[in-house]
Amino acid sequence: MKYFTKELYRIMDRGTKFTPEEQELIINASKERIKQRYDFPTNKENFQNLKVKEFKRIFNNYVLIFDDKKNERHIKSLTFFNTSIIKEDMDITNAYWIFDEIYKSKKQYEQHILFKKDDDLIDLILLCDKASITYKKDFTK
Repeated sequence: MKYFTKELYRIMDRGTKFTPEEQELIINASKERIKQRYDFPTNKENFQNLKVKEFKRIFNNYVLIFDDKKNERHIKSLTFFNTSIIKEDMDITNAYWIFDEIYKSKKQYEQHILFKKDDDLIDLILLCDKASITYKKDFTK
C-alpha cells in the first residue's frame, strides 16, 4: 500500500494516544486516499471488518466471498474481472478486510487491500478491468 501501510495500521491499532508525527501520517494517508477516488465498487461500499469466507479463481476472475454472519451490509461477494494477482502474502480465508486503496493503472485498476488474520497483516494487490458487488438475495441496494 502506498499511503496506508502496515506500520501505520499498527500505530492506529495500539489503542494509545498518537504522537504529532503519527497524527500527521494518519492525516496524510486519509488525504491521499480521498484523492484516489475512482468510479469503482470498493469506493462505493464499505468493506471494512467483513470476514473472508473464501477467495477463489474462476477463469480469469477472482471472487471474494464474505461470511454472512454479522454482515449487516448484506454484501455476499466481490468479483474482480480479468484479474492478475501482483501480491498475496498468505491465504486470506477467515481474514478481515481492514483497509483498501485503488489506483488507475493504464487501462486497469490496481486494488490494494489490507487484511488482518489473527495477529498477521496480509497484503493483497491485484490488477483488474472492473469489479462487481453481489448482495444477498433478500436485500437490494
